[in-house]
Amino acid sequence: MKKKTMFTGILSLVLLFLVSCTPKETPPPDDSSVSREEQIQKPKLELESDEMIIMQVDNHGFPQSQGVYDVHENALTIVKQYIPDDDETINSEKMSDLFQEKIDMIQKDFDENFAGQELSDDLFKVYERKVPNINVSLDGQELILKGKDFKKIFNFVVGSTVRVLDANNVEYKIKFDNEE
Repeated sequence: MKKKTMFTGILSLVLLFLVSCTPKETPPPDDSSVSREEQIQKPKLELESDEMIIMQVDNHGFPQSQGVYDVHENALTIVKQYIPDDDETINSEKMSDLFQEKIDMIQKDFDENFAGQELSDDLFKVYERKVPNINVSLDGQELILKGKDFKKIFNFVVGSTVRVLDANNVEYKIKFDNEE
C-alpha cells in the first residue's frame, strides 16, 4: 500500500511538472501587426540629419578601393578611387579580357558619379566632385541623394539602419554629423 501511495504521489508531481512546462497560448496576431522577424529585417528608417558621411566599408569585388559621399551644408562631395587589379591566378590569355571588363565597370560608375570629367590612365588617381543643392530623402528601403544632373540611390542592407549598398554592390556605412 505504501508503494502504491508513493507511486501515485510521484506520478502526480511529474504530471504537475509537465503541465507547468507547456507553453502558454498566445492569441494569433491580427493582420495589422508586423511579425518580430519583419521588424528585425526592416527596422524603422529615418534620417537623423541631412548632414552625413557615407563611407565605403566593402567593395564586394567591385574594382573600387575607396568611396565617400559627404553631405555637408546642403552640398555633396564625392571622392572615389578605382583600382582594376587583376587576380594573379588568372592566366595571361584571360587577363586582358578581365582587365577590360573591370575598366568597363569603372567607366560606367565613373560616368554616373563624375559627369564632365575624364577617366585618367593613372589607375591610382583619386577623383572628386562637388554637387551643390543636394537633397537627401528616404523612399522605402532606399536612401536617395539628388541634385542638379545627379542622382544616387543606395539600398539599405537588410536589418540595418546604417549600412547601404550601391548599384555595384559596394557596401557603405552612414555616419551622421551629429554623432561623435
